[in-house]
Amino acid sequence: MSTKLPRPVRRALRRTVRRVRQVPSWLGVGIASAAIALGGGAALLSTGLHADASENAATSSRHVEEAEYNNAYYACLSQQAHSLIGPRSVVFLPHPSLDEWAIVIKVIGGWAHVTLDSHRATLALVLGHWSGRGTCDGDVLVAVVDHDGHTVFERGRSKGAS
Repeated sequence: MSTKLPRPVRRALRRTVRRVRQVPSWLGVGIASAAIALGGGAALLSTGLHADASENAATSSRHVEEAEYNNAYYACLSQQAHSLIGPRSVVFLPHPSLDEWAIVIKVIGGWAHVTLDSHRATLALVLGHWSGRGTCDGDVLVAVVDHDGHTVFERGRSKGAS
């Protein structure tokens, strides 16, 4: 079943088709090129403005202070880890929470030998929370080592600890 368009609609369509056929092809190409150029220019302008706003947000004083705090915190924990972990140490991480595990991995993940098997480890490294001096904003790394059947706890040392 085909539906026939009403006569006035068919006439309007024919006139439109004739008008389109009368437009030179170079004009159609020019209009299309101009539309593409305008769209590309708008996209570039939008990207440029967004990049400028992103750069300003990233360099705001609050973001800079947060970055400096994070750098100092992880540098402090890194000093503690280096004071506890020797070049031949194999470290086990018995952390009860994912956030503690993630912090310790950020500190030692690039240079320490880490194992999931506690029997292969030469020490366990624990992130503890203490108040007082010698901590990295209240956090301290503690090595748990077995010496001749005795468990020994050793706190990490760092120069920049508060």
